[in-house]
Order: sequence, then structure tokens, then C-alpha cells
Amino acid sequence: MKWHRRELLAGGLLGAFLLPSMSQSKRDPAREIDVPRYDADYPDIGYSSPAMHNRVWRLREAMASGALELAWHPSCGYLAALLAALRIEADTQTLVFSRTSLQGDLVTPDTPRALYFNDDTYVGYIPGAGHIELTTLDAHKGPVFYTLENVRGEPGKIRRFGGACLTCHDNYSLMGGGAPRILALSLPVEAPAQGPVDLLGIDVDHRTPLADRWGGWYVTGSTGQLVHRGNRQTLEGEAHAALDGEPGADRPSLEEWIDTSRYPVPHSDVVALLVLEHQKTVHNLMARVAWKAPSGMQRLAAARARAAGGEAELAARQQKLLDSMVDPLVDALFMIDAAPIPAGVAAGNGFAARFSGQGPADAAGRSLRRLDLDGKLFRWPLSYLLLGEAFDALPTPVMDAVRTRIGAVLRGADSRRSPLLGVEDRAALREMLAQVKPGFVD
Repeated sequence: MKWHRRELLAGGLLGAFLLPSMSQSKRDPAREIDVPRYDADYPDIGYSSPAMHNRVWRLREAMASGALELAWHPSCGYLAALLAALRIEADTQTLVFSRTSLQGDLVTPDTPRALYFNDDTYVGYIPGAGHIELTTLDAHKGPVFYTLENVRGEPGKIRRFGGACLTCHDNYSLMGGGAPRILALSLPVEAPAQGPVDLLGIDVDHRTPLADRWGGWYVTGSTGQLVHRGNRQTLEGEAHAALDGEPGADRPSLEEWIDTSRYPVPHSDVVALLVLEHQKTVHNLMARVAWKAPSGMQRLAAARARAAGGEAELAARQQKLLDSMVDPLVDALFMIDAAPIPAGVAAGNGFAARFSGQGPADAAGRSLRRLDLDGKLFRWPLSYLLLGEAFDALPTPVMDAVRTRIGAVLRGADSRRSPLLGVEDRAALREMLAQVKPGFVD
């Protein structure tokens, strides 16, 4: 079979891939993928070399050794077994019907692409498609991209891809970026069939107003009085029109619109969408600072070594560079400027209760995963993602700077951030971190 190239804008979390027309044996054996620009600009990252510090790599190794074999299911192929192996729950399902993936020709409002996630890995599935798409956050390389063959009788082989993935999942074009990223676009979709992708899409993060989110997505659950862009198709030159005639209408399930038997659950849950958008915000900032800060610091250190004098000036520039990269990450961890969540938002399935109960919790039962959904997404204003493997793998200067800032905020010593949390929340977070992440802050 001859593989071909697709270069489509990523409307969900997974986008275009460059599938190989030649065998891996013709490539440099030290490389899994070909990304010369990354390897030239960030040689210490070694992005094209095997990514061995992530959930998908560990699964691939287990499958290759024969320790694990994915079971085939008639309705969704290897999906159910894959989710179980990756420890991803089906209630995280969200559905996007914009044609913006590797297999975009198969995506329609009748057959949307399903996305599933846990703290570090995202899975994309289209009924009847030949591949399941995977994105995972590698502790050393940031976001990396894979596919799993989803064809009966095939062994379910997992392959890593780069190439055209990075046509969309790269932020060189953003000036000062230059690292892989995870996308979640709000993209208007034309009816009855989507036309060419234009520039109206918004790359959503947790600061994006909810009224601008979810174009090209289905949304179930309760959204209170919120009018959003989900559940709608757009005719060129006309106003948005909800599929059922009522903009932003609450939907308990999608059984009236799609054949939900082709998916594990009949939902595209609004709370799962909100958590997913917070998570990709933090993941992208972690990846950017993990890539950019070490290379920038090395360049300044080299300049200092060459300088006849002016060490103090170079040290100040070094600190300013680190601050400019760490501060956005700290803001995201504390959810500074996150869009408010209107009262009445509620899950339409069991996602919210299960997610809130995951823990880890302190002796008082408090957890960073506890959802609020009344003005804000989380009860405690500090992200659960600082408990993850990728966060712990941040470069030492970055980690030291993040810890210093978080400690200052929780002591009330940060004049900008501390007042936004309040005295009681800061005290509770200090007590929680002392138990769930001992030694992280004083």
C-alpha cells in the first residue's frame, strides 16, 4: 500500500500525519521520525530519537514483547482494549465533527471523531477508520504522536509519526515558540458539508471565553444560560444555527443525532471538554519552557564566557529570559485569567464525579482534582498536573523557579498572584501539598 500525505488544520487535539512510503530501515536507526529543524535547534532534546518516557511507549513495548495483546471488539475494533491499556476512561469522550484530522474524509456530523484522555495521553477514534490516533506527553520530549492500526486481523501495531503532524502541531509560526503543541480548535463548520478550513478557528485554552468555544464540537450535559458555539453548523454568510434550532441547547445525549452504538458512550461531555482545555493549556506551556529555557540559558552562558566583562548584565538577561518563560506556566498552574464558569454547568454522565474522586487527597479529603463548576472549574486554584511525571521532569532551573514562585504565592509574598487566591485557599493548598507532594514547597 502506498501511503500519502494529508496537511489539514487540526480542529481537535490530533491533526495531520506524514505516513511513510518507505520502510523505517532506510532511516537513521537513531531516529524514529525525521524532524531536522528540531534536532538542529534543540540538539539536547533529540526529538527524532525514540521517545521512551511516556505511556504509549510503555504500551508499545509491552505489545512488542508479547506481554500484552489488544482484544478486538466488533463495534469499535481495538479502541476499548487500547483505552483500558492506557488507563483512559470512556466517560472522557468528546466528539468533534470538523474535518480536521488524519482521516478527515471520514469525519461528518453523523460520524464525528471521538477524543479520550487522561492526565498525559489523548486518543482520537473515528468509526470505521483504519487508524486510531494518539498524542502523549513524553517526560523528556513533550508532545509526541502515534497511530495504532485498527483493522481486524492486524496485530494492532503502534507507530510514531512526526512530519506533517508538526505542520499544525508546531508553533514556530507564533514567534518565540518552536515546540510541539496540542491543539483544541473552536472551528465553524459549514453545512451541509464543511468547506475549506479558513482562519476563523480559535486555538482554545482555559482563558478563552466559553461563548467562543466548541465550534465544530458536540456538547452534552448542562450549560446553564451559556450560549456557545457547539452543536452548530454554519452556512456561509449566515448566522450560526443549532442543529436542533436552539443555540447552545442542552443535550443529555446524542442519540437523536448520531448512531451512538458506534461509540463507547453516547456523550460529548461539557465538563470533560473544560478539563481537557485546561489540561492542554498547561501541557503546552510545560513543553515550551522545557524546550526553550535550557537552550536560551546555554546561549547566554556561552555569551558570558565570551564576554570580557559585563557578567552582571548577562546574568540579569539570563534571569529575565527564565522569568519570561516560567511566569506563564505558573499563571496557568494557578489558573490566573481562566474564563469563569457560569452557574448551572454540569456533567451529563459520571465524568465529573469520577474525576473529582480520583485524588490523591490529603487527610481532610481535599484534592486538586475537586471540581467546582460555580464560577470556576476547580475548587482549589492549583492544577492537578503538577503531580504528574512530565512536570517532575522539567529542567532543574525551571523547576527551581516554578517551586520558588509557587512557594511565594502560597506564603502571600507574591503581590500579583497571592491576593487572587485568598488567605484560606493559600493555607489549604500549603497543607495539601505537604501531604500529596511532600517537600515541593516549604
